[in-house]
Amino acid sequence: MNSPQQCKVTTHGSHQLELMVKYPVSDHVETDRYDLDVYFFTPCHLSVTEETYPAKQFLQDFKSYVRTLPAPLSLANLANPDCACSPLTRILKTLNDAELGRELPVELILYELRMLVNMHHEELKGLRQILVELFKSNTPNNNIIARIRQIDSDHDLFMEAYRKLHIHFADTRIPETLRTALQWADEAISVKTGRECHKLRLLCEHRAELSELTTELIERCEKEQNYRASRHFETVIDPQNPVTGEVFLYRESMLKKWAQGATYMSVERSRTDARIGHILAGFAAALAMLFAVGTMFLAECLFVSYSLPWAVLIVVSYMFKDRIKEIVRGILLQLQPKLIADDISALADPLTKKHIGRSSSRVRFYDAKSVPVFARRLRETISNPFRSILPAESVLHFHNSLKLNNQSLLSSHLRLDGISSIFRLRMDSWLKQMDDPINRINFIDDNLPSVLQANRVYHINMVVRFCRNNEESTAHVFRVRMIINRNGILRIE
Repeated sequence: MNSPQQCKVTTHGSHQLELMVKYPVSDHVETDRYDLDVYFFTPCHLSVTEETYPAKQFLQDFKSYVRTLPAPLSLANLANPDCACSPLTRILKTLNDAELGRELPVELILYELRMLVNMHHEELKGLRQILVELFKSNTPNNNIIARIRQIDSDHDLFMEAYRKLHIHFADTRIPETLRTALQWADEAISVKTGRECHKLRLLCEHRAELSELTTELIERCEKEQNYRASRHFETVIDPQNPVTGEVFLYRESMLKKWAQGATYMSVERSRTDARIGHILAGFAAALAMLFAVGTMFLAECLFVSYSLPWAVLIVVSYMFKDRIKEIVRGILLQLQPKLIADDISALADPLTKKHIGRSSSRVRFYDAKSVPVFARRLRETISNPFRSILPAESVLHFHNSLKLNNQSLLSSHLRLDGISSIFRLRMDSWLKQMDDPINRINFIDDNLPSVLQANRVYHINMVVRFCRNNEESTAHVFRVRMIINRNGILRIE
């Protein structure tokens, strides 16, 4: 619960930039606020400016997701009936305590089934990442064999305990929706098991001394394939029918989304922006009307009622009234983004549906000299001899503020490791002004003419600052360079 905040920049495919942020949930502070600032330094000729790429367009290209992160739980504990945090234990306890039928808390059991899939997936992924590091560090083969066999043993215990749920669900009083959910969870766990076993097999194949372990992993993969076939699941590959591959990938993706849906917080967009816009428009109308009424009183004082000068002054006042209303309205609406955020969302707990926080985002453009000193210094870390002759870069600033009610979250989640935000920015609008992505370079190689196909790339530098409660001591600041061409993002440096 007290893991430090984390932030990293990566890609989601070649056309989406992804920022992943982890927020710890403190058990001794009622509320926390986390601020994320990202400064995009873009070359002038890409035309990423306020006129060509306004904040509204940025927010249309931008998607954010907030979800809970369950605390890691070992495979042995997932199968342990005495572990109160295990979804298996909770499901069995709920079935035993509640009367079946109308009294059964269907939504709670469904939630635990989905969380079981998520926790199983994360545990296998985490164990595999540890093993990858062991392979990289040239750990002795005996240690690797012992570690993998221990994982296999724990996983067998988990699978045995989990698949006993089919016996408990074989009751006519269990709703069909729960039996379907159990089938989906079973299929998702089997597919993930096969995936991870294949990845471990590929690691082991690089060492001849691990051939026996490789054979064991192949047998495990085949065992899961046969199990899915026996249950008539759709994630079974037929080499004679390529469509089964398409079905496999689609269903795997849907099962993953179904399980992860239990962790995503529901987001309710705030209408504060529209309401303030209406208020400002009303204020502009009131100001214009005040001018018209004042002019009418002046006409009454200076001229005889219904005389020609009186009528001319009244008409002129109404002409100016409309212009004043439009001018003031335009000025106030231009000031509106400075008063409130561009996007405000209320966050709801995926389990209890209670309001647990608020996320607000803002997009602004600056010239390079107007950005904060820390961002400018980081941008200039790498020297560029052409900087003095190049046009000034455009700077797009994205700010997100997340306010979390820690106590509300912890009161309903005993196994919470933190909150994760995923920000994805589609880059298609940034690629329009780029030149052809591939260029031919002619050169001489060993006295013979040769041609090299080279990427014509563009550099977008990003400075990221992430901090808690605006405390400088907690600030995490770093620079990232995105290498990009018209085909999309090539790499992150």
